Amino acid sequence: MAVAAAALVAAAGCGNEHRLSKSEYEHAVRSAYGPVRAAFLETRVGPGDLAERVASAQDRLRQAAERLEEVKPPKDVEQENEEIVEGLREYAHDLDELAAAARRGDAAAIEDFTARISDNEAVNQVAEAAEEMKFKGYDLGRIASD
Repeated sequence: MAVAAAALVAAAGCGNEHRLSKSEYEHAVRSAYGPVRAAFLETRVGPGDLAERVASAQDRLRQAAERLEEVKPPKDVEQENEEIVEGLREYAHDLDELAAAARRGDAAAIEDFTARISDNEAVNQVAEAAEEMKFKGYDLGRIASD
């Protein structure tokens, strides 16, 4: 694991010249997505704290997208990586609606947003890209099953 982390640091520091191996890439995705998942688990709070927690989740989504954009994935999942990066960023943007509803204390709008998550285009884009990588034999951890 330390070798994979060192490779990621080296890859980020050398202008993306190093294409990650399959295992390095799997580790990069799991590492980038872990904080996103943790942030969403922290959104299970009352409306008073929700806006702040959603903002934190948005930050983590953007950070994960940035981290994955900086790596050079294996050639066979290059397109899927781009789709995940785009989807993470778009979902961070989509969450503005939820944050606004939370700031207003609009429980109906919060419930409506939550009910529509499974239909969200960005969420589905990330899920489909992760699923495609899973079919190619990649173990991406929770991003492929959330």
